[in-house]
Amino acid sequence: MTTGEATDAGSMLSSFIIVFFATALVFLLLRPRDGGRTTQAQNRGESAQGVNSSASRDNTNNSSSPSPKSQRDTCTRTPSHLSAASAALAHSVGANLLVDGLIPFRHTKAAAASSTSDADQAAVNRKERARVLTRLLMEDEGVSPSEATMPPSKGGTLLVAVPVDDAGCSHLSRVLYLLATYYTLMVVVAVDTKFSVQTDRDALLQKLYQGDLNSDILPEHRIVTSSTITGRVAFARQLQRIEMLLEFDAEVRENLSRFGHRVVLYNNSKLPASNSTTVSMLGQKLL
Repeated sequence: MTTGEATDAGSMLSSFIIVFFATALVFLLLRPRDGGRTTQAQNRGESAQGVNSSASRDNTNNSSSPSPKSQRDTCTRTPSHLSAASAALAHSVGANLLVDGLIPFRHTKAAAASSTSDADQAAVNRKERARVLTRLLMEDEGVSPSEATMPPSKGGTLLVAVPVDDAGCSHLSRVLYLLATYYTLMVVVAVDTKFSVQTDRDALLQKLYQGDLNSDILPEHRIVTSSTITGRVAFARQLQRIEMLLEFDAEVRENLSRFGHRVVLYNNSKLPASNSTTVSMLGQKLL
């Protein structure tokens, strides 16, 4: 090796050593002195955050609304006309018993009353119910012979309109009882414009609830009042699947028949005037 080559090699080695130490110095200056402690602290912080998050989730779960089962356990209110067996079913499994917004006839106390253990009384109820339905269908000239032999099926929805002056007749209450223990009965009472729901409704209900008819058989919310023919027509059209309407006003039948409703008119009294003043129009069908 010549003297010039040796000098070049020494210069390269010196440059390499200088660059190496300079790089190492820069690395040492830029590295965080508490890097390990920072990482450990971060890890501890994440662990603490995880514990807090878990605790927060637990607290959230503990303070959340009760489960559906506990809600069913605490909810024990049922309609007064719901039978005991159906109420137990609703409480145990949370069954939805409504059909078209109404409790079906088979789930009501009225259905249980229709199957009374008193065989003699059950026979009397069947005979009187058959008499009422036969007279209603046979005496209405607007009912065809084929319809007269086809009463509504058991449990079907039946809407009955009665004038307010007929309320208080024991025969009317008896007819309503016979119908309510065989059908899903709705009653609309035709009142005058002076009638007040706030002050007069309770007295009206007391007049209707006579004999065996009570709020368990015919619930209060299924008795409505209307002061106009238009209101009675509108109420009937809002109900679902009405099998038959009993109406005393020919104008109401004319309006509802246009929409396909089966309307039976019962205002053609056959009783003498002396009797018809004391017995309601619908109650006459029982005599």
